[in-house]
Amino acid sequence: MSKLLVSDYDDTLYTSSKSLYFNILAIEKFRKNGNKFAIATGRNFISIDSLIRKYKIPYDYLICNDGSIIFDNKHNIISAHYLSNSEVNDALFYLNNKNEFFYRISLYNTLCEALNKEKILEIAGYIKFLKSVKTIVNEMNEYFSTIKAYKFENYLFVKRPQNKSDAIKELIEIKGINKEDVYTIGNAQNDYEMVKDYNGYNMLISSPKLYGNSKGTVTSVRQLIKKIDK
Repeated sequence: MSKLLVSDYDDTLYTSSKSLYFNILAIEKFRKNGNKFAIATGRNFISIDSLIRKYKIPYDYLICNDGSIIFDNKHNIISAHYLSNSEVNDALFYLNNKNEFFYRISLYNTLCEALNKEKILEIAGYIKFLKSVKTIVNEMNEYFSTIKAYKFENYLFVKRPQNKSDAIKELIEIKGINKEDVYTIGNAQNDYEMVKDYNGYNMLISSPKLYGNSKGTVTSVRQLIKKIDK
């Protein structure tokens, strides 16, 4: 039975140009043996697609916006979880009343930033004062039951409560892949669910949350592929 390997991008698939080169060689061999490879990232499509093109990274599926949308390698949408117009309006009303805490607030649609409120995957606020964000996140998650707010680096994001693990579940149901044949690898807190829920591995330098909830630690995607192929 063929296997599916799902990898985070930043600090996992890519840790350096040299490591990425050897990871790509391993992925090519992995796919030639009849297996599938997916990238799961918090980046939007335009951001990750530019890197895929730059480094010529082979893949079968692409999970973007932390699980909100899934593409195949022809850029066809497999699944998408958009915010409703009312959810967008409510979130913007709240955030605009907190605009002293943000440099700017952006809407992200299927590909990247949107000029209107149609088919919005995610709202992002670029943060001025990091200390204030925890309160805003907690308030939004208390007030709005159908959307999720979270902080990542210098941004506050608002989206559907869909994570990378949820996207993988959708993908394997659509494609008829057995859960036991799915392997995952990541390093950050937003990789926690997919590492915990599947045959997950964490990178050597990872969020403490991943240790103890994975099947082990590896130094690269290439090393994990060697483990899978044994």
